[in-house]
Amino acid sequence: MEKVMVHLSPNRVLTLNDLHTTLFSYLIAKKKKASLILVIEDANQENYSLENEQKIYDLLKQFKLSYESCYIESEHLQTYLDYAEKLLKKQKAYYCFCSKESLNHQRMEAREKKVSVLEEECVSFPKDEALRKVSLKEKYTIRANFDHEGQTSFYDEVYKDVTIPNHSMDNSILIKSNHIPTFFFASLIDAIELNSTTIIRKNTFLTSTPKDIALLNHLNAFIPSFLHLPSLIQKESISVEDLLKQGFLPEAILNYLYSVGYQAKKNQELFTLEEMEEEFEIEQIRKKNSIFSLKKLIWFNKQYIKKMDNQLYLTLAYPYIEDYNILHKEELLLSLKPRISFLEEIPFFLVNTLLKNEEVDSLLTKEERKVIKKNLEQIENWTRENILSCLKEMDRKMLFALRLCITGRTKGLNLSLLFYYLGKEEVLKRLEEDQNETI
Repeated sequence: MEKVMVHLSPNRVLTLNDLHTTLFSYLIAKKKKASLILVIEDANQENYSLENEQKIYDLLKQFKLSYESCYIESEHLQTYLDYAEKLLKKQKAYYCFCSKESLNHQRMEAREKKVSVLEEECVSFPKDEALRKVSLKEKYTIRANFDHEGQTSFYDEVYKDVTIPNHSMDNSILIKSNHIPTFFFASLIDAIELNSTTIIRKNTFLTSTPKDIALLNHLNAFIPSFLHLPSLIQKESISVEDLLKQGFLPEAILNYLYSVGYQAKKNQELFTLEEMEEEFEIEQIRKKNSIFSLKKLIWFNKQYIKKMDNQLYLTLAYPYIEDYNILHKEELLLSLKPRISFLEEIPFFLVNTLLKNEEVDSLLTKEERKVIKKNLEQIENWTRENILSCLKEMDRKMLFALRLCITGRTKGLNLSLLFYYLGKEEVLKRLEEDQNETI
């Protein structure tokens, strides 16, 4: 049976780019009828977070991106060292004792000579002397020893026939000085150990594929197929968890990621996960990177909120107004449903940014506020119709000022509707003269 992997790191929070890779790895696995294996990239424990690891499992469950099994890198550290030892014995890797300063100097020389390969002195270091240094516990890394002549050609399922000159390959670190594998080496060994038939990565790793092929050949391992996905370029990494807290729906987030990474054959924009699975073809994966658009994500989310079942919507929306003293909450939430783009936007229609006295006075005089308050107090039956009758007596400028005084915003719900939902007590409270706090 075919197998594909998706690497996720608990050393950071799950980002949209991580979710983008996971979604497409999931769809590719479905298309190939392959097992999807989740690899927890925790070989480097320096920034490891158990909380982040648990969130990976929880979020994948929430997004319904199922996987068959889970592989924990930190449980296989000796395996990576064993493979590095095999490469050392074949002289396809070497111990490097160069300091950071020495390597920086070599890089500068390489740039001056306009070559991409470092001419490291450790490449030709006598093996016996290298082993002696190791036995004396001198600090070292293990680097791959690549052949830099000629070129490497391979087929990528997205980018098709690719040829890369071997002189572009640097002698990458396989094992760091703390005896932990690099991501490059660990992910390759994971593929060997898990019998992965397809290696899926972002297109930023496309040019490093010749290094993978070379190492796989040196280890007499199976050469899987390669599939590089376009990247989602973000000015700042956006946490998936933060988006969910703001009231973005999992279905909308997946739909957005699908749209930026895939050229749909059908003339439609909204796809459920099941529809994605049915429609998905590897040939339709986009080759170009996409720039993250919050505006587009908001558009998708708004569509999903509009068509959401009312009862489900109410269940999800109630927590966003539980701290507000509001009447007719269900009616309010349903009236906002076609207006909002994400659930955290709901309080924006109700927010009371209380203005300082001088700011209030610049909008409504104290006398005007007293008159408005008195008229509202006289409404015995607090219905929208009675509120509307009271507000009709005010001109546009006064209504604008009144909205600012009550909500701190220039736009929002119809004022009579807003007053109806806030309730008489809350509206009168917000018209009080002493307003020096922000809530």
